[in-house]
Amino acid sequence: MTKASPIRLALSKLCVLVILCPAQVFAAEKMLEAKFLASGLSPDRAAYETSFVQLVLDASSPHFGPYKFSVYANERMPIDRGIRAIEKGTLVNFFTNPLSTALEPDGRKIEIIPIPVMKGLLGYRALVVREENIEKFSKIQSTNDLTSLKAGQVVHWTDIAIYESNHLDVVTGTSIKVLFSMLDRGRFDHIPLGVTEVDQLVNEMKNDHPELSILPNTYLYYPFPVYIQVCSCAPELIERIKMGLDIAGKNGKLEALFNEHFGSTLAKIHSPNARIIKLNNPYVPNKFKSIESFSDLGSDNLTAARSF
Repeated sequence: MTKASPIRLALSKLCVLVILCPAQVFAAEKMLEAKFLASGLSPDRAAYETSFVQLVLDASSPHFGPYKFSVYANERMPIDRGIRAIEKGTLVNFFTNPLSTALEPDGRKIEIIPIPVMKGLLGYRALVVREENIEKFSKIQSTNDLTSLKAGQVVHWTDIAIYESNHLDVVTGTSIKVLFSMLDRGRFDHIPLGVTEVDQLVNEMKNDHPELSILPNTYLYYPFPVYIQVCSCAPELIERIKMGLDIAGKNGKLEALFNEHFGSTLAKIHSPNARIIKLNNPYVPNKFKSIESFSDLGSDNLTAARSF
């Protein structure tokens, strides 16, 4: 029997199949279909972001009525393939992800709703290092101190362009397992990983790589906002999401959901002992940079959603 992936296990707790009674069949034919792509997400992010979009859609139900919700989980789909799937709008019609760092072609049929799904938390990175190098890394104080060190990243990760724009060397591997093996063999010096996933990943790899550890109290940070991105072919879904964001942002439910999932992680990066090394991200559009919290999601910002 094939073992279910961590993402599918996480999503299985959230997605419920609803059987419609005969009297509802006609209404169901006209029901809005919200087809969510959970691509390239850690189990924690998949569970949170799926709950996030469901909360938003539920908040707009009094105005728009019921909807059909489905999730397509693909752990290895690169962001650009995900965007192309969203553009088609057949299998999936929206997802939550940072913007691609690649230049976007004209005529792309995606609308980006500038909401901070992860409230900037995805931009915080802990460093996985060899234990023998912890003392050396503990002396790092600035970006300049990182220029002599090599980072490891999976080949299709969006972050690579950000590190390279900050003049940091990057070595790529085909998967996270390959990266841990490469780090163990000294092919590079550290793996920056999201603070929401690093503990789980290091624990999973501990038996094979006991000499790798998380550098204590040191984090990289760069703006890396996660946006809801919707196929332009689904205008009702776009309007429904905007209304739901406005409602759930104002009533505090989005804030409560975020704290429920990531409260302990926030405590770590806000600790007085935490050292934050800031990098630049030149790929965040200027019009989105001022939107940092759920309380910023007023109607003015929601109407600033970008289509391309």
